[in-house]
This record gives sequence, structure tokens and C-alpha cells, in this order.
Amino acid sequence: LPRAGGAMLRTMAVPRLMALRGLAPQRALAPVLLPRAFRTSAPSRSDAGDALRSHTSSERYLLGISDEQIAALSEGVRRSVSLENASSKERMKVEMQRAVQRWQIRPGDTGSTPVQVAVLQVRIDYLNRHLEIHKKDKHNKRARDILVSQQNRLLQYLLSRDAEMHKRLCLEYRVGPWKKYEKGEPVVARY
Repeated sequence: LPRAGGAMLRTMAVPRLMALRGLAPQRALAPVLLPRAFRTSAPSRSDAGDALRSHTSSERYLLGISDEQIAALSEGVRRSVSLENASSKERMKVEMQRAVQRWQIRPGDTGSTPVQVAVLQVRIDYLNRHLEIHKKDKHNKRARDILVSQQNRLLQYLLSRDAEMHKRLCLEYRVGPWKKYEKGEPVVARY
């Protein structure tokens, strides 16, 4: 099998999968990299998190495939588009999309303060998991610290504009003054 960047190059089931997604035939014929696509058993990944396993069956797959389309696919293709076999970057992308959908104020909203805080929290969580394994990675530690500072500034702004939304975000992601909110203590603009 040809290899590209350490991942197996698979084109067998891609045209059928793309046809199910309604994509144009010329795009369906292009080769697609599917990492770890056809393993005999799907590995259990602790870093995939319970958040990925707690969703419905169609939300556990890449490309937004519906349950009916998943049922029509072979087992190998199902494993290839499963989030359990997805790379860390692909899983983070899916989690960001879920965070945007959860906190958006109106459809298509990707830039409001709650959405920005939620997306930053997803990125911070993935960097924290990376730093648990790679303790001496100073570059990503600094990147995480920058993201935490940016998130704190956004939370300060949100507290001055919408205290109820600030409370919901802090309690959900356990950031900012979430302990004060749990105890019922008042929260002032600077914490």
C-alpha cells in the first residue's frame, strides 16, 4: 500500500462515502488520507474523552454522516470515519464545532464572547492533555498560558456585559470564579 506522511492512502470506499455526502464526482475520485482506517479492532482512546462517547451514533463520526448512511457503510469505512480513530486535531475540531453550536446566540454566530470562551476552553483542554504527556514542552505551555490569559480577558468583558452568561460559562467549564458561584458568593468585576 502506498504511504503518505505515515498514514495509509485509501481510495477504495471514498467514492461511495462522498456520494452519500452528496459531493461532486470529481471530488469523490480524489484520494483521501484516512489514518488508521482499517484496523482489525478499534482502539479505546482515553484522550478521546467521554464527551465524544456520550453523543448519538451519528455524532460519533466525522463528516456529519447520518444514522441511515452509517448503516449502509461497511465496517471498515465505519471505522475509518469514526472519531475514535480520528487524529487529535480532528477530534478537537469536532469538539470546537460542538462548543460553537452549544453557545451560539443565533445561527451562524461564531464570534460572540461566549462562543470565543468555549472555543478557547476546548483548545486549552487539548493543550493540557498534551502537556500531561510532554511535561518539558515549554512552547506549548506558553501557548496554553496565552490562551488562558485571553480567556480571562474575555470572561472579564462578559462579566461587565452579561453576568448570567458569565455565571453559566464559568460553572460549565470550571473557569474564572466558578468556586464563588458554587458557594453563592458575590462576584465582582476583578477576580
